[in-house]
Amino acid sequence: MHKSIFYFLLLNGGIAFAVDPSPAPAPSGAAQDDVAASKTPDALWAHISDQTKALSDGMRQQDRSVVALIPKILTDAKGFAAQYPTDPHVWEAKMLVGQIGGLALRLHLDNAPTPEQLTQEFTDIANAKDAPKILRAEATAFLVSEALQLAHAGTGDAGANWDAADAKIAAFEKEFGPDFTFGGAHPAIVVLRAQQLSALKDSPDTARYQATLQKLSGDTQLEVAAMASQQLAAQKKMAELKTKPLDLKFTAVDGTMVDLAKLRGKVVLIDFWATWCGPCVGEVPNVVAAYKKYHDQGFEIVGISLDQDKDKLLAFTKNNGMVWPQYFDGQGWENAISKSFGIRSIPAMWLVGKNGFLITTDAREDLTGEIEKALKAP
Repeated sequence: MHKSIFYFLLLNGGIAFAVDPSPAPAPSGAAQDDVAASKTPDALWAHISDQTKALSDGMRQQDRSVVALIPKILTDAKGFAAQYPTDPHVWEAKMLVGQIGGLALRLHLDNAPTPEQLTQEFTDIANAKDAPKILRAEATAFLVSEALQLAHAGTGDAGANWDAADAKIAAFEKEFGPDFTFGGAHPAIVVLRAQQLSALKDSPDTARYQATLQKLSGDTQLEVAAMASQQLAAQKKMAELKTKPLDLKFTAVDGTMVDLAKLRGKVVLIDFWATWCGPCVGEVPNVVAAYKKYHDQGFEIVGISLDQDKDKLLAFTKNNGMVWPQYFDGQGWENAISKSFGIRSIPAMWLVGKNGFLITTDAREDLTGEIEKALKAP
């Protein structure tokens, strides 16, 4: 029951969902009497499970209203753990206290735990030998993510923080093994190493990023080695882009032939995105507005969709006025084009100048400013 929220948080770097983070209205007193109203632990656990599923589904659908469920689930999970300490579900309840508490903290809800309390919740589970292995692993993975966030923040001794995070990942692999999985498509260690590389890539410590890539390219976990090798190859390809025009050619999902070589003389935005990506969806109005404003001045957009559902992609682009061509192969994160360029997070917006050379891989930061500057260039 708890795994859906765990995957969402872990795979999205601990960010719950792209909604207004202002506090949600507190549930009414009647809504808070669930613990008292439940006559048996089974009844209470069934209620908590239903509420958690509703929250998880709402998060994926970007439904702001489900934020109101967070305080209720947190209260009920705490109550369950306190009332039924010997129940088989008690460790799952404790895990929910940590996971839901993390959401409450990020959304600044009134009953949210402090960061220190949250860390302690996961530490207690990770160190509890009588807790199920899967829950100990999940708690440990959250602590790894926390360590990576601390290192990425650059506060204190950054080098020591990166070393500590790397040590936690190595300890995770030693305890749970290179092939341990939470039930997803990839072993847990692959997800954690991907988080590590993503954090390092965005940090100013380029030397550490390069050293880590080199080290992991020879990792005994083959998927980790392949991931690092792919990023090294993408780096080489990116370096080549500085010496020659960007080469990109494909047949769009609507049958349109796209060839950047034929768009010389125009400024082109290459938008790596997906309909399931909250931040990507949040950027859509900005991208559509830019297209309408600058298209007649020589501005084009090429979408690289990491979706897996073709019909959903077509419906979304039609409903949102995204009239430009979209690359789609249904492979999600294994999308052939994004993979070849080493794209590890989305949205990613690349801007290509009139001469076909890549201007920036971070056009999202100042989209209109970058476009205007590129259009004025000779």
